[in-house]
Amino acid sequence: MISARGLGKRYGDRWVFRGASFDLDRRPAVFVGPNGSGKTTLLKILSLALEPTEGELRLFGMSREEAAARLRGRVLYAHQEPVVFRGTVRQNVALCGDVDWEVVEALGLAPVLDQKAHLLSSGWKKLVTVARVAACRPIAAFFDEPTAFLDRDKREAVYAVLEMLWRRGALVAWSTHYPPEADRAEEAYEVIDGVVRKIR
Repeated sequence: MISARGLGKRYGDRWVFRGASFDLDRRPAVFVGPNGSGKTTLLKILSLALEPTEGELRLFGMSREEAAARLRGRVLYAHQEPVVFRGTVRQNVALCGDVDWEVVEALGLAPVLDQKAHLLSSGWKKLVTVARVAACRPIAAFFDEPTAFLDRDKREAVYAVLEMLWRRGALVAWSTHYPPEADRAEEAYEVIDGVVRKIR
């Protein structure tokens, strides 16, 4: 589904990582590593939000350039920091048009749908950030630290939704700096010291 060969990203003279080669299919995958190791950069590249400095990326049989043109709005990325827009939670979630309201319900957002999103707590904002990707029927969804800012019950709701997505056929991957959360995925990759390697 997604094939990376020799991916690398450099900012100025500093390489974040180099030589990343792996394949992602429809099994849930996690990228684990300490803060600042390059997980966010890697997810942004895989979600077409950022261009690699070197290497080849293919998505669903297409080159990166073709996928960027043809899969706009279908390959999505959720930021680690909660990101909301002016308006209600309902308006934030409905930005993609074709909303899966079952996902919104599963994330527990029903009680706050008509509240102003920017006035909510960080935890609620994080759920809105996740919902704007998960509820938009993506074919590939990438979540950067999806359980940050959340209590235990809300973390479980997020993982239930990630499972819902991949069981429906989406490619799902996320990042975490907390190793126990890597056990939620069928495939795990470590991102550390400029290297991406498969650990499970």
